[in-house]
Amino acid sequence: MLVSWKKGQSFRSPFELKKRLEKAGKEVYVLAMDEVTPEKIEGLKLDMLLNCACPRIGIDDQARYQVPVLNCDQLGKLKF
Repeated sequence: MLVSWKKGQSFRSPFELKKRLEKAGKEVYVLAMDEVTPEKIEGLKLDMLLNCACPRIGIDDQARYQVPVLNCDQLGKLKF
């Protein structure tokens, strides 16, 4: 789960979402940073990134990441 502490760049309640995912049996890591870039998460063995920071990461920058990036607002479309 990607979160940013930049003002205005955070999903309304990423930690409530984290609890929901864990309750559904998912293993969740919170990666918090000022600026989210592919280089900062390079080498981490992750199945996907749940972007709760700037929504443009999952739209404009998705091709720059080695794993799928899903924006938090898209999560409601998935069954878990």
